[in-house]
Amino acid sequence: MAKKGKKKHRKEIEEPLLDSESEEEEEESTDESEEDSENSDETEEGSDESEEDSSEEESSEEESEEEVDDEDFVKGKMQPQRIRGFVPGSFFLGQIFIVTALALKYSGQAIADAEKDKIDLTGFAYAAGAISVASFIGAILMMKLFIAYGDILVKGFLFGTAGLSVLLIAVDSNFTGQIIGASLLLIVLAYARSSWKRIPFATSNLVTALKCIKDNFGLVYLAAFFVILQVVWTLVWLFAVIGVSDAFKVCPDDAAPANPKHLMAGGGATGGGGATGGGGSTGGGGSTGGGGSTGGGGSTGGGGATGGGASDECTSPFLLFIPFLVSFFWTFQVFMNLVVVISSKVMAEWWSNPEGATGCINSSIKDATYRSIIYNFGSICLGGLVVPAITVIDDVLNPGGDVSNGLGNLCPAKYIEKFERITLSFNEWGYIYVGLYEYNFTDGSKKCLKMFENLEWKPVINDKLLRNVFILVTLTLGFLSAEFGTIVNDNTDFLDAAGGNASLVAAVGGFAIGIILGSVMLAVLTGTINTVVVLFAENPSGLEDQHFDLFERMVRAYSRAYPDVMR
Repeated sequence: MAKKGKKKHRKEIEEPLLDSESEEEEEESTDESEEDSENSDETEEGSDESEEDSSEEESSEEESEEEVDDEDFVKGKMQPQRIRGFVPGSFFLGQIFIVTALALKYSGQAIADAEKDKIDLTGFAYAAGAISVASFIGAILMMKLFIAYGDILVKGFLFGTAGLSVLLIAVDSNFTGQIIGASLLLIVLAYARSSWKRIPFATSNLVTALKCIKDNFGLVYLAAFFVILQVVWTLVWLFAVIGVSDAFKVCPDDAAPANPKHLMAGGGATGGGGATGGGGSTGGGGSTGGGGSTGGGGSTGGGGATGGGASDECTSPFLLFIPFLVSFFWTFQVFMNLVVVISSKVMAEWWSNPEGATGCINSSIKDATYRSIIYNFGSICLGGLVVPAITVIDDVLNPGGDVSNGLGNLCPAKYIEKFERITLSFNEWGYIYVGLYEYNFTDGSKKCLKMFENLEWKPVINDKLLRNVFILVTLTLGFLSAEFGTIVNDNTDFLDAAGGNASLVAAVGGFAIGIILGSVMLAVLTGTINTVVVLFAENPSGLEDQHFDLFERMVRAYSRAYPDVMR
């Protein structure tokens, strides 16, 4: 741990002794000063004036603590239990209600219209269901592999993914599958080369987190529940999008038939049998016949500029889909980060009191779930709406914590400073402080980063190795789901309604399903690992007392990777 951090932890131990000495001095000086006796904590109980004085004293202490936060803050403290983030939580539930209502109102008519046009939407539902089940099973198996082989998992995953990529290239006769395999292989090889030396550090965090998950396996079942909830929400969302796009489609000419086949019939003025058609006075074998400028393929023929082409098809406004995209992504982020916050609460209990956080469905998991949904739900909703965009921008502008290496050095300094202030209020560490101490999201984000800064742990939190490994894990699950989607398409008629785009729809849809379900499942690991880093910075003695073997391993790994932090 950094020297500065050690001094501050020692300061926390010494402060009670100093406080007890000062209290004795105050007791001796009560006869000499009436003002000191009025402000003392030992005033008579039941007196209204003393209650006011004590409340003023407590508020002044809180203000003084806030004043020294910037310099001395090294550990969060539990906040009063109350509902936080009521406004963002209400907006989130409101959009869930609106999308569900739109699905119920408009999807029935859209399905009826599709049946009239002989388009089978049930095939899409069957395909999505099959891919979702396969992705769900894959995510569960991947989590079990993490728990069983945590010691060698990071290296093993890199080798295994590379081998799987080669296998896909070798055995898949489908060109799409070979492209998927080659892309995955290049990504894995490039990443393994750049991060090999930091693997022991990442593994120590992973092993500690996995030990907590193994002792509280109900967290995996909880994540599986949110995966199923995400699948159900996806179906509701799709029906809403299909229904609304059908109800609000725009046609070029309301008087024209919606079906372009009607316009291609042979009796139109410029159609195949019209005056200038293939059988007209200038059609057939005449000098200006079927291939002539006025023939069936001419500029005024059935396929010509004035023929019944794609320009007469009805479309839905693009702007109509933007709120739906925001809704879907926001809901996905909230489900995922609910798992993160619940996992952080359970990890905190297991860290210092493993007896209270052991068993499949134990009281710690139940309490963490209740508190996260009832009291911290609004904070999670706020973070889920803002943090992803901030994180993506920060990764571009500020890679590795050094703005000079990113695109940030191309932007005016004043804008970079403003953006950095925003990142202090909205970052992934805010979820951990929401879980551990129940701060509101912006305060939790600021205080957690301030703690790392004061303890000089910035290099540790800037290490993105495990986060990138998890991205590779979800990408792998996405590619496998895409491959399964192409298999479904090749062996069933579920996606025949997509015509020539069926293979693309199967691959893209399978990839998206795999990414989403994998991300929700791996949120258990994200929450526990980030909590390990926070607690190892704030309270390493808790791990040392209760899990000494894990503590020793983490000290060795941190000392090798970041020796300045552990001095």
